Amino acid sequence: FICLFMAGKMTIGQVIQRSYFDKEKVLIKEIYFVKSKKDKVLHGTYKRFFPQGYLELLGKYNLGKKDSIFTEWWPNGNLMRWVNYKNDHKQGDFMVYDTLG
Repeated sequence: FICLFMAGKMTIGQVIQRSYFDKEKVLIKEIYFVKSKKDKVLHGTYKRFFPQGYLELLGKYNLGKKDSIFTEWWPNGNLMRWVNYKNDHKQGDFMVYDTLG
């Protein structure tokens, strides 16, 4: 019971946001969460896409600060890099790859 209560509480107040490459709002550029409509602080999963629809970047924010592994891909779908962040600071090892992966 406690775990369910806490998990539910963590998402209260988050608002999903989307940005688009086109004015018709078909080609999604970003999907992310903000703490509230009022302050627009990034809080939660962040995804950025290439115009072709493939995932370009994936990470998580906690109250506006990078707070997870941020993974980025090349346009060909191969892994470009991953960097671990804690409280908006790089932590530990990171990996960078060329376009061939």
